[in-house]
Amino acid sequence: MKQVAEKDITEAINHLNPKSQVKEIEDISGHNNRIFKVRLKDRTVICKFCTGENGSQDCRKEVNMHQLLNRTNVKTPEILYSDASAEKTEFPYFITEYIKGESLQDSFPELEAEKQVDVVEQAGKILGQVHSKTSFQYAGELILENGDIQVNGEYTWVEYITEELSNAIEKAENTRFSDLTEKAEDLVTKLSELDEPEKTLVFYDFRPDNVIAKNGRIKALIDFERAWAGDPLWDYAYSEMSFVEPHHYYDMHEPPNADEETLRKTFQKGYEQERKLGEEWGQKVNLYKLGIIIKRFNSFKGWTESTEMTEEEIKRQENLLRTNFNRLYKESVN
Repeated sequence: MKQVAEKDITEAINHLNPKSQVKEIEDISGHNNRIFKVRLKDRTVICKFCTGENGSQDCRKEVNMHQLLNRTNVKTPEILYSDASAEKTEFPYFITEYIKGESLQDSFPELEAEKQVDVVEQAGKILGQVHSKTSFQYAGELILENGDIQVNGEYTWVEYITEELSNAIEKAENTRFSDLTEKAEDLVTKLSELDEPEKTLVFYDFRPDNVIAKNGRIKALIDFERAWAGDPLWDYAYSEMSFVEPHHYYDMHEPPNADEETLRKTFQKGYEQERKLGEEWGQKVNLYKLGIIIKRFNSFKGWTESTEMTEEEIKRQENLLRTNFNRLYKESVN
């Protein structure tokens, strides 16, 4: 992960307010980019540096994603200042308000079963709300163009997702999952036969560690750099994997205190308070879960290395992915 100099953090804060006095800087970065909690004399703010190859574009996109989500009444931290040009810092950055609370990733395991059910319903409702209030003509990556969020290209969803997964399968030939690529091709064939869906905003990263919560209540959402336009059921699949069944895919997650099937139905209930799911949605969600696993084949090596897993831990994670790939393949493709 790229490093950010303390002088750049100070420079960013000076642009926000030259009179601000930095009292403390805490690195709260995840796997991507660099994020700092900065305590000033009169308040605390969050400073995020976009350190990827397309840092300027990522910075502009995320700032505008906050504005887009404000139209849906979904709470996101207020943007206080942004500089995508990075003229005086090494990386582009933006500064947001600090919302008191903690990552739902940390607090969820400690919640009683009833509270877990409640917070999963909240998550489903938020996702349904976003999908019901956003719409795009085309599918694909979201970019900033003429000061607004636009779709890059004029793909249908079926064209876009089959090309995405075909590329992912080709890359997976060079991973430890290469023996599964022939089966993965069957999924692409299956997806190519789908009817074209309505296209909405797809977070593709709506998960507990991107949710700020307090006392079992969701306060705000963060981190929108992976968002694209596409079938909302892809988002539903990703989010159900993340909120209801992460222990199926990640060895470090414990099963929830609440009954898993209850959580699954509650997530659906929350979602359908805002947007109905339609016919045969369950089969489609399973197909998309399989697609999400295929894309994880290619990020597996970088993820396990960045978290410094032992070979034994890596093997357990590999077995989880393989087990769930084969299960979903049998249920939805074979």
